[in-house]
Amino acid sequence: AAFYYCTSLQEISIPSHVSHLGNSVFTGCLNLETITISSNIAKIGKSAFSLCRNLKHINIPNSVTEIGQYAFYNCTNLNQINIPSTIRKIGYLAFDKQIHVNRN
Repeated sequence: AAFYYCTSLQEISIPSHVSHLGNSVFTGCLNLETITISSNIAKIGKSAFSLCRNLKHINIPNSVTEIGQYAFYNCTNLNQINIPSTIRKIGYLAFDKQIHVNRN
């Protein structure tokens, strides 16, 4: 995984030429607070953002159709997520605690 346990990473903006976020790509980025996901992302892979404990809010773009299992697992400060109606599959334990989900 490209940024696996990159604890210095605080903010990330996914460029438009990226079509999916691979498995565990940002796992353990403990200080990651802000993620901007481009409108070309179709899939968020398994454990993509697991253990990103400072992540508080995320907007999933309409292009995303699948959120992999454990994608946001153990993101202990994540309290709000906006999920578009385009989502067709949410994997097992994609979210591990009660959060406020907005469906667009």
